[in-house]
Amino acid sequence: VLVVAALVFGLNRAVNQLAMTTSQVLTRRVRQACETDLAHAMAHATPVELMDAELASRARTASESIRAYVSIQAPYVINSLRALLSALFLLIALAPYSVPAALLIALASLPVLGAYTKVAAIEEKGFPASSEHNRYASYYLEQLTYERPASELAALGTGWKMADLAAGRVRAAADSFVRVLVDGAWWITGAGVVSALMLAGALALLVTSPAASAGTLAAGAVAILSGMAATSDAAYTMGVVISSTPAIRVYREFVET
Repeated sequence: VLVVAALVFGLNRAVNQLAMTTSQVLTRRVRQACETDLAHAMAHATPVELMDAELASRARTASESIRAYVSIQAPYVINSLRALLSALFLLIALAPYSVPAALLIALASLPVLGAYTKVAAIEEKGFPASSEHNRYASYYLEQLTYERPASELAALGTGWKMADLAAGRVRAAADSFVRVLVDGAWWITGAGVVSALMLAGALALLVTSPAASAGTLAAGAVAILSGMAATSDAAYTMGVVISSTPAIRVYREFVET
């Protein structure tokens, strides 16, 4: 047993590093595949379609969603499965001490998942506007930082106008982004309070169990705390996947139509 424990703890750092490397490789490969599909989709567009401002706007939004959301989904999906399996095994281990407590811990992740679903709906409304502001801000900043347009603006003495346009778009993008974050934070905070109360109830069920001995209480408390951490990780990683859905939908709708 001691040898196995030593191997587990000794290999922990190597396993974590391997998991991090795998996550980075997946992120880069998913981005590669998505950007390739986006390039092919644009290559199949007709000259008339390419003159459409709406199509160009959708293409730029899809490109931005790849960098910001789509490419990071693979690691989060894998982490969600890992966290769910960890939570499942911990809850099975907890069940002999208190079945109601185990069920309550399992249900405690539902409010958080519901909150992230609401956050996804909020982001679905705010993402297009924020994306548009970011695109214009990037364009204005490029005019000020690339040699040729920057020198032309300086010669004409109009660089300050471009700077004002960039500042306005940067501010609008930041305001839109912060507004979405604040609205989502209220829902996640409320869900966290509900989950905390449910987890406190799980501890209370274990402590008030008439058949619980001191040893059982100690082991059960450790199992409950471990179960709390596992279900919290599962709820968070799944929540990230859920909240990224609007941006992913924008990309998929563009390349598939």
